[in-house]
Amino acid sequence: QDAGFKPTSNAIVTFKTFGAIGSAVQMKQTLDPLAYDNKLAPNPSEIKWENLVQSSSERRVRDNLGTLFVVLLVVFWTIPVTLASTLTNLDTLTDTIPGLEELLEAVPALGSFLT
Repeated sequence: QDAGFKPTSNAIVTFKTFGAIGSAVQMKQTLDPLAYDNKLAPNPSEIKWENLVQSSSERRVRDNLGTLFVVLLVVFWTIPVTLASTLTNLDTLTDTIPGLEELLEAVPALGSFLT
């Protein structure tokens, strides 16, 4: 083992025939379904080599944190946008702001500007 590289739980295997590839991808080597994750390898240019030193549990935590961030962003983005769209409804504005209805009757173009 080269002293410059840390051992990881990842491996990239090459095959000489397509039949061997198909057999290896479909075959499970253990009864534990989470022990191996067999899938076809991407192009070497698509691999982020620095990520290969992450453990699968660390990768899973990062994936879950990313998903949580997106869900929170969607939820907390939806609430202000819904509130803003409710407030920009002309009927709601005229009910909320006193004197706006008379102003809109005097200046009709203001209604199209507010909505």
